[in-house]
Amino acid sequence: MNQRQHASAAAARRGAPAPCPLEGLLAGLRLALFHATTRNLETLANVADWRAVAALARRHGVPGLLLQGLRHAPSLPIDAEAASKLRAQRNLSVQCGWRQLRALKAAADCLARREIPFLTLKGLPLAQKRYGHPLARSAVDVDLLVAPSAFASAREALLAAGFQLATKF
Repeated sequence: MNQRQHASAAAARRGAPAPCPLEGLLAGLRLALFHATTRNLETLANVADWRAVAALARRHGVPGLLLQGLRHAPSLPIDAEAASKLRAQRNLSVQCGWRQLRALKAAADCLARREIPFLTLKGLPLAQKRYGHPLARSAVDVDLLVAPSAFASAREALLAAGFQLATKF
C-alpha cells in the first residue's frame, strides 16, 4: 500500500473523506495565519496527496507560509519528498525576496534622490502587511506607482540606474 492509499485508508477509518489538495493547502495556510482550528488540523491529518499540496503551494508562491502552518501540527504524516520540496521552494523564494528587497531599496533611493514621489504596490509591501514579513510570499517583480506627471522623470532615473521597466495598461 502506497502513502496515498495508506492516508486514504486512515481517513476512512476516522470517518473523514480525504480532502482535495487545495483544501489541504488552505488548511495549512489558515494555520500559518493563526487560525488553528480543529477543522484545519483534521483536514491536514487527512491529506492523502502531500506532493499535490506542495505543488499547489509552489504554484501560488506560498511554500514558506504552508511550512509555517505545518509547524503547528508537527505529527502530520507529510510525505518526506513533499516536505523536502517545500523547504527547497521556500529557500529559493527567500533568496528571490532578498534580491527584490535590495532592488526595491535601490529604486526607492534613486527616486528619493530626485524627489520623485512614489508608492510601492503589491508584492513585498503586501506580504509585510498581510503576513507579517515581506518574504512570507514570493513575488516576481517590484511594482512602483508614480504620478503621470512624474513618469518621464522616474523612467529616466530608473533606466539610468540600470532598472528595466514593465508598463501595464
